[in-house]
Amino acid sequence: NNSVGMVADVTANEFDPNTANNHFSGAFNLHQPQADVGVTVAANPTTVNVGSPVTLTATITNNGPDSATNVSFNGLQYIVQMSSTLNASPSQGSCSSVVAGTTGTPINCSLGTITSGASATITVVATLTAAAAPLPGNNSVGMVANVTATEADPTPANNHFSGAFNAHQAQADVSVTVAANPTTVGVGESVTLTATVANNGPDQATNVAFSGLEYIVRT
Repeated sequence: NNSVGMVADVTANEFDPNTANNHFSGAFNLHQPQADVGVTVAANPTTVNVGSPVTLTATITNNGPDSATNVSFNGLQYIVQMSSTLNASPSQGSCSSVVAGTTGTPINCSLGTITSGASATITVVATLTAAAAPLPGNNSVGMVANVTATEADPTPANNHFSGAFNAHQAQADVSVTVAANPTTVGVGESVTLTATVANNGPDQATNVAFSGLEYIVRT
């Protein structure tokens, strides 16, 4: 609240026996709205395999004391860039469409009015490409977001969020050994060969293929 002064004077031709009330001085309050808007982003799961979906939930909160109008969200451009599919759904308002895999394009959402003490969410479901995990194992993927409103913000520090989750490039140390029984066999006798294919991890091995023993087939 800001005090606005009101000052007035009055005169007349006639003699005034009480000049004390010829002058007035007072004030009223002019209120400048404030809205402390903030944003956080959480990933589920916090570690996701390449090619699997991850859900990012951006929470935009108005900590007051007044309503926040024309609330605007933008961010997560790295997620857009490193995704093969992406969908953004706000709990109120709307988000502009983005093309997964586009470089330098953030998600932009207009959320309208958020009353004091209330929140809005944006749910982003993305499928990450190998670009998110260029190295074997866990790779950190940045989540950056910003929020603004028309009203003055007494705490601008929480208008920006920066965090990360892990994109996992699977590793599987597959190995093969072959044992003969018996280890010495005469011509014309049978021998049993046992090929053992193992996965020493750390992740599951998929589409495992075995080939070999061509010399045994020929003889």
